[in-house]
Amino acid sequence: MKPQIWVFDFDKTLTRRDTTLPFLVFGCGPMSRLIRTLHYYLLAIAVKLRLIDHGDLKDRLFSAHFGGWTPDQWQDYAGRFAAGIEFSGLYRTIDWNCPNREMWIVSASPVDVLRHCFPATVKVLGSEMAFGPRGLENLSVHMHGEAKQQALRQEGLDRFDRFYSDHWFDAPLAAMAKEIFLVKGDQVTPCNNMDDFVRKAKGKRDAFPLTSCPPARTTFGMLRIIKGMGDAGSLEEDAAAFLGVRKVMIGDAWVNMLAEGLRCMAQARNRHEVILPGYSCNEFTKAILLAGLRPVYAPLDTHCRLEPAVMDGLFTADTLGILAVNNTGVVSDMTALRALCERHACWLVEDAGYSFLGTDDTGMPYGSLGHAAIINMSEGKTIPCGGAAWAINDEEIERAFAPLADRLARTQPRDNWREFLSLAVYRLGSSIPGFSLYRFLKLFAGQDLKSLLSAEPSRHAENYATGNLLWENDRVALDPEHAGHLEAITIRPWNKVRKSCALQILQGAESIRRKRKQRLQQWKEALGDTFKWLELPDNCMPVKQPFLLPSGLFTEGEIERLSWQGIKKQYPPTWPMAALDFENDRLFYEQAFTLPLHDGVSTSRIQKMASILLLHSSPRMEYIWGKS
Repeated sequence: MKPQIWVFDFDKTLTRRDTTLPFLVFGCGPMSRLIRTLHYYLLAIAVKLRLIDHGDLKDRLFSAHFGGWTPDQWQDYAGRFAAGIEFSGLYRTIDWNCPNREMWIVSASPVDVLRHCFPATVKVLGSEMAFGPRGLENLSVHMHGEAKQQALRQEGLDRFDRFYSDHWFDAPLAAMAKEIFLVKGDQVTPCNNMDDFVRKAKGKRDAFPLTSCPPARTTFGMLRIIKGMGDAGSLEEDAAAFLGVRKVMIGDAWVNMLAEGLRCMAQARNRHEVILPGYSCNEFTKAILLAGLRPVYAPLDTHCRLEPAVMDGLFTADTLGILAVNNTGVVSDMTALRALCERHACWLVEDAGYSFLGTDDTGMPYGSLGHAAIINMSEGKTIPCGGAAWAINDEEIERAFAPLADRLARTQPRDNWREFLSLAVYRLGSSIPGFSLYRFLKLFAGQDLKSLLSAEPSRHAENYATGNLLWENDRVALDPEHAGHLEAITIRPWNKVRKSCALQILQGAESIRRKRKQRLQQWKEALGDTFKWLELPDNCMPVKQPFLLPSGLFTEGEIERLSWQGIKKQYPPTWPMAALDFENDRLFYEQAFTLPLHDGVSTSRIQKMASILLLHSSPRMEYIWGKS
C-alpha cells in the first residue's frame, strides 16, 4: 500500500508561537536581548510598510547577530534552541514514526533547527545559511511562499494527501493538497478547498489594490531632457552605430511610418503581399492596408512564434516579404526566416518594438537581424516618445526609402516645448497616482484622456474593440473612416526634445534592463508554473511578460480590475483576425495576457496581484495545462 504524504508548516502550526524572535534572543543577556529585540521590531515595521520582505528581515538579523559563526557554533545553537521549543497540540497528537505516512516539514525556520525537532524519517525543508571562509555570511535560501512550492516540486511532489498550515501565505501549497487543514492554536479546522482555506485563514478573499498601476512605463528625467537637447541631433547616427546598420530614420506617427516604409519597398519591387502572424497587433495590419498592400496571415506555433516550414507555402510571385512581428517580445527564429525570404527573393522586415536594446543568443542587436526593422517608439514601449524608427540594413531598401527620407527632411518637426509638455503628461500619466486619476476619470466622468492626449495621432480615433478593421469578402479591410483619419496625418521628424529623451533612455538601457529582469524573476517566483509563460529571449530588454490566463477563471469585471493593475489582455478576440482558422492563434487571442515589469511595479504589488491570480486559478490547476 502506497503511504500517504502529509505536509506541515512549522511556526504557529506545530509550535505555540513564531520562533524567529525567540531564536534571535535565545541565551542572550539582558542588554543583548534588548538590542536584538529592538532590531527585530524595527525590521518588522519595515516589512509592514513593504519596504523589505520577510527574507530581507531574516537575512539582516542573522547576518548582523550570527555573522562570522562557524558551522559548528551555528549547529550547536540551533540544537539547544530546538530543545526548548513549546510545541502545539497538533505536534503532540501526530505519530511522527507512522510507517504508512511520508511526513514532510516545509518552513521558513532554519533547517538546522527543524532537524532537531523530528525523527530522521521526517523530511525537512527549511531556510538555509551560507558559510564562507570567515564563517556565517547570509541567508542563502528563504523557504517562504512560492519557494516552498518550488522546493517540493524539485523533490518530485506535485500532489500530496494532507496539508496543515496556519497562514494564507501557504495558499500555493494548499492548492497541491487533497485535504487541507487550518491550524489556529490547538484548533484544527478542515477546509473544503484552497479558497476556503484562504478565507478562513485571512477572514476574506484578497482584494485588489485601491491604486492603479499602468501596464508599461519608462522613467526619464525632464531636466535631463533639457540639458541633453544640444547633443540630440546625433540620435539617428548613434542608433545606426549601436545597431550596426546602414541607416536609421525616425519620425512620429508610428503606423504611418510603417505604412510609408512598406509602400517604398513595394514600389521598388512591384509586389503587394506581406506575410505576418495571424495573431499580431492590429496596427501592423492597418499599416499594410494603408500602404495599399495585402496582408497574408501565417499561423503561430504553441510558443507564439512563426514556423518557417509552415510559411514556405504562403509565398507567391507577389510576395514582398515577411513582417516578423514579435508579440510583446516573443521572437521567432530570425536566421531561419531571413534565409526563407532570401530563398524566395524577398525581404525580411523585423519588428523590434518589444526587443529593441536587447541581443539574440549570438550577441547581434535586435533591430539588425532583418533586411530592415521597424522599431515602435510609441507610448508603452521602451522609448515612449511617440513614433517609430526604421533601421535599414540593405542597400536596395536604402535607395527605395529615398522618398521618405526626402519628405522627412522637408517637413518641420513639432514645437519643442509642446513636445516637452507632451512627455511631461506621459510621465505623470504613467505614474501610479497619474494612472489612478486616469482610471477615476474614465470610470466616473467618462473621459478617456489617453486617446485625447496621446502622442500617437492614430490613436485619437482608435476603436480598440474592432481594431478599426472589418472582414469583407473573405479579407480583412480597413474601416474607411479610420483610413481617412490616418491618411490625413503628416509624418514629422523628431525634434530635439524627443531625441534628447531617447538618448537618455539609450544611455541608461542596461540599468533599465537589470531592474525589469529582477521584476520578471519576482513574478516567476510568485506565480511558479501555475500558468503557461511565453518565453522571452535571455538577453532581451523586457517591456511586459506575456503569459496565458485560461478563460473562465475571472469574470469580466475582475478582468477589468486586473487591467487597472497592469495585467492586460494582449489583443482582444473581437478583432477580425481572431476568426482565422489557426488553432494556436485563437488560443492566444482568448488567453494571452501580459504582466507589467516597469519600475512603478513594487515587490508588494507583485506579491498582492500574484496572490489574486493564484486564488482564482489554483483550484483548477488539475485541468488547466494537461496536469490531470
